[in-house]
Amino acid sequence: MLVFSTNLYRSHQFPYSHQTKLNKAVSTRNKRILIIDDNHEIHKDFKGVLCPGKNEKPTQETDHKFIENRVEHQHFSQHFELCSAYQGEEGVQLAKEAGLKNRPFAVAFVDSRMPPGIDGIETIKQLWEVDPELQTVLCTAYTEFSIQQILDELGQCERLLILKKPFDLAEIYLLATTLTEKWNSNHEMTQTLNELERTHESLNEFTHFISRDLKTPLHSIQNHADYLCQVGQKTMSKPHLHMIGNVSLLSQRMESLLDSLIEYSRLCRYNFDVEEFDLVELITEAIDILELSGHSAVNGIELPQELPRIRCHRALVREALMHIIRNAFQYNDSKTKKVQVGWNIIDSEESVDASQPHEIEIFIKDNGRGIQKDKQGKVFEVFHQFKDDPHGENEETGAGIGLSMVKKIADLHNGEVRLESEENEGTTVFLSLGPHSFVKDSVEVPAPPPFPC
Repeated sequence: MLVFSTNLYRSHQFPYSHQTKLNKAVSTRNKRILIIDDNHEIHKDFKGVLCPGKNEKPTQETDHKFIENRVEHQHFSQHFELCSAYQGEEGVQLAKEAGLKNRPFAVAFVDSRMPPGIDGIETIKQLWEVDPELQTVLCTAYTEFSIQQILDELGQCERLLILKKPFDLAEIYLLATTLTEKWNSNHEMTQTLNELERTHESLNEFTHFISRDLKTPLHSIQNHADYLCQVGQKTMSKPHLHMIGNVSLLSQRMESLLDSLIEYSRLCRYNFDVEEFDLVELITEAIDILELSGHSAVNGIELPQELPRIRCHRALVREALMHIIRNAFQYNDSKTKKVQVGWNIIDSEESVDASQPHEIEIFIKDNGRGIQKDKQGKVFEVFHQFKDDPHGENEETGAGIGLSMVKKIADLHNGEVRLESEENEGTTVFLSLGPHSFVKDSVEVPAPPPFPC
């Protein structure tokens, strides 16, 4: 809530050029204003300054305890659409009818006292029930309600301003202009966010639909290519057989890309439920799934004697660990492949003792070929792919989505993923899981090791 004082903009002049541009910008915007006041002369003053050319000029006989320091009405060139109510109940009814007609008010000026009906504070309460987006100005002399009373009744709210009496017409104009613009900006932002949500959902549905339907012709291509290879072993030349084999391999690669695309879009539709788990359980599950998928080189994993208990989304973090561990073995040219898993605690600046929440950072270090400096900034991009050798002489492998999914999972946890690597000296990938992710560090790794050799 803001208090707008009469000392501001006392003799403010509004340049014509500025007003002309403003009028063009808001010509199609909501400029409907509701005036609720039991004094008929106040309504004439509002109309004189907010609706110039309507044969309603500010009255000269108005009691100056309400209006002072008048400004010529022709200085205010922007037009508003005004609606008058003389009691709080009448104003609430007008706001309700406006909402039903899909023509809501942007701003309401409400007098603090309107006997014999409800007062301004109660009127604003009911207006907000009818229209939660309504910008509201409470006109008060402070002798009727103190600031504390107003705050106790209405609370701190960005839709409420207080205009202290006596006020001048320049203040009314400035408030009307600013608050209608604020209402329109908020309304447009809400519409944009709703549209983005609809677009995002449509895109996810489209991705899933197109990925699923493209698999059917791909399977047919693979089957036909395999059949041609079998029947043409004796009748086709080696170059022709090689070309048919490439068709089969490329269709398999396309299917892998589609599967990865579905998985990536699936991340946006997760119900993000966070629970406590032992990190050793997640690593065990990740390794088991990799083994079932045909990755048998997991006997080179080294674990610390103790692994912590963490707070995270189990399925997502397990998937992130799978991608990192798989890459650590897949892009490793060493005769004896080794992958080391460890963890660190990241203390926030606010953490002053052990009772404060901490963030865990899991690292996975390999002894592979490493990543060249000029390529390290791209590895977390969607569809970026590693090469089978550091010189890029062989075909690319993988879908190029694995590490980008790891980055997405880290973002969902308010964490981050990063790497440290030296060419021919291995790579270390660090995955942090955001604040409150560390629970305790007293979980021992069971023996025998859960990863069979």
